[in-house]
Amino acid sequence: DTIDQILKHLEKQLEAIQNSVVSAEAHRLLESSSTLIISRLPATFDSKMSRSLAEKTVKERPQSVVVLLSENGLLLVAKGPLAVTKDGASGLVQKLIPLVGGKGGGKSDFAQAGGCDPSRFSNILDQAPTLLGTP
Repeated sequence: DTIDQILKHLEKQLEAIQNSVVSAEAHRLLESSSTLIISRLPATFDSKMSRSLAEKTVKERPQSVVVLLSENGLLLVAKGPLAVTKDGASGLVQKLIPLVGGKGGGKSDFAQAGGCDPSRFSNILDQAPTLLGTP
């Protein structure tokens, strides 16, 4: 019973630390005034942290499109409700996949792709603004 209690306590501490890291990164991303926010994340950002970061960022800046590229091969796209694009997040992710490989999909506000090649992420950095049609 004591080991279970210790484990639960450590899991809560880890979650609190992860939430702090996500909040700090969201603050950093929001320093830019751009409506297209692209960021490369370290592999320490798991899918839950990456999704939380994307959601927190579009909540704070609803006119934005957020593209997150994780070193573990995950591509996330979140579209704020006021973002000016003709495609939803799923359509945007489908436009980006050919640049980095992988497969994915999602909904109009959030989409993701896995199996992407992190060595090709510079393609997204170079081509995303034109490809996604964002200001």
